[in-house]
Amino acid sequence: MKPVCYYDDPLAITRQQVAAEKRFPVKIVPTLEALWGEFARDFGGLIRENNMIGRRTTVILPVGPFDYRCAAQWLNREQISCARLITFNMDEYCDQHGCMIPPDHPLSFRAYMRRNFYEVLEPPLRPRPENMVFPDPERPGEFGARISHEGGVEACYGGFGIDGHFAFNVPPWPDEPQDDSYFDQPTRLVRLTPETRTQSALGCATGDIASIPPMAVTIGMKEVMQAARMRVYLMRPWQSPVMRRVLYGPVTPRYPASVLQRHPDLAVTMVEYVAALPRITPG
Repeated sequence: MKPVCYYDDPLAITRQQVAAEKRFPVKIVPTLEALWGEFARDFGGLIRENNMIGRRTTVILPVGPFDYRCAAQWLNREQISCARLITFNMDEYCDQHGCMIPPDHPLSFRAYMRRNFYEVLEPPLRPRPENMVFPDPERPGEFGARISHEGGVEACYGGFGIDGHFAFNVPPWPDEPQDDSYFDQPTRLVRLTPETRTQSALGCATGDIASIPPMAVTIGMKEVMQAARMRVYLMRPWQSPVMRRVLYGPVTPRYPASVLQRHPDLAVTMVEYVAALPRITPG
């Protein structure tokens, strides 16, 4: 297991220290557009490499705020077929009863991926519908079983939530594991934290927290950590302190994404303003 080295005051990590990171590759790009170009080339390049040897591509994907239109347009320009692509989408919102929201719900991740990725691809390049896999709260064990059936996952793409969540692996509630056993949990139904719902409300509901579903079904960190490659992309200004707590603080369920420090093939790409020191100002 990769050794973890953390700082007593991770928020004091400078931009220069971030750029000089030796435990894993860090790329700092000047703009959001540059970040999405990096993602498109990494994601599309993996598909192209596998296509050349007749091999399928298996990936774990998040939803927002990833710019899948940029990736789809890159694949269209390069004429790269996604016929062998299998996407394990990280999560989906659920209502207070633990039932998955319908595809016509405005916050549906399934609909988002169809509109912003699959349907943007030219029809001959699109993946097969059965290879667009989402977890099901009624049968969560089938998600991990499908991953195993496909021989595992080559790459996991993602980012950090405001409370350090990865996918919807939010910090544990009092009745959940508070130690390393938290990271062994598989795909499951979870209760979303107020912080996570607030982040979602600000990002996609004009601040209306009440419109954000209270639960979700999510891939577990157990399956996430089994991916051969871990590729993190950070693009929101508030990720400046989160990034530091996750990558430079101790590994703890309090910041679930911190366990990614232990991944043997982690690489992080961030926009310049994420690498900058956090600012704390009144008002």
